[in-house]
Amino acid sequence: MAVARVCRAGHHPSCRFDLVLADGPGALAGAVCETLRAVLVRLDIAVYCVARIILIVLPLSTLCSLPPEAFIDVNWSAYIPHL
Repeated sequence: MAVARVCRAGHHPSCRFDLVLADGPGALAGAVCETLRAVLVRLDIAVYCVARIILIVLPLSTLCSLPPEAFIDVNWSAYIPHL
């Protein structure tokens, strides 16, 4: 790139953009995509862990307040004769 060559040849005011322009215009977009991908992966992992914890805690917490019908003894011999 012309600006990158000027920066290397002498002290030009746009030298602070040397790294971005020397790699091409797609380098910045690639860096942004990689950063975004890393953030989304970490967010996905966090959401997955929270969902798994909720799916474990909710069923176990409902066992504490079962309705009385849950404690009725079932006469299994009426359904399975050989027991």
